[in-house]
Amino acid sequence: MAMAPSSCNLMVHEKNIDPSRRYCGFAAVDVSAQQKIVRKELYKADIGTQPISTVDVREIVLQPKQITGLHRHPCPVISYVVEGTIRFQIRGQKMQVIHAGQVCYEPAGAVIEHFDNASDHAPAKFIPYYLLNRQKELIEMLPATQTKPQ
Repeated sequence: MAMAPSSCNLMVHEKNIDPSRRYCGFAAVDVSAQQKIVRKELYKADIGTQPISTVDVREIVLQPKQITGLHRHPCPVISYVVEGTIRFQIRGQKMQVIHAGQVCYEPAGAVIEHFDNASDHAPAKFIPYYLLNRQKELIEMLPATQTKPQ
């Protein structure tokens, strides 16, 4: 006699029960199918060996056509785009278009030319992960006239 899952409160009176299935009432649930977890790699960033004391995670929404302006971060930042499309460019590199479900990386100290909502009609939402080592500020806004990174 096999015991069904506790949520069913049902005894099963069969001798030849498939151990990979759970029986609840008259329906059998395939347990092996439920246990498979898919871990899809979205992005891998080499941030070196710098120490990280805190990870600060935020949710940021950019309105249609909203731009962040010239800036840099004192720490590495990894951002996951939840909704919309972001125009992203690190100074000296090619412009990238980051869509919902994709990730981008802003190295510590890199001047970010663009982190803008590419849409003129829909907001864009992203989740930045700030990898801090005792820094207090998350972002430094730079004057638009700055011509070289410091």
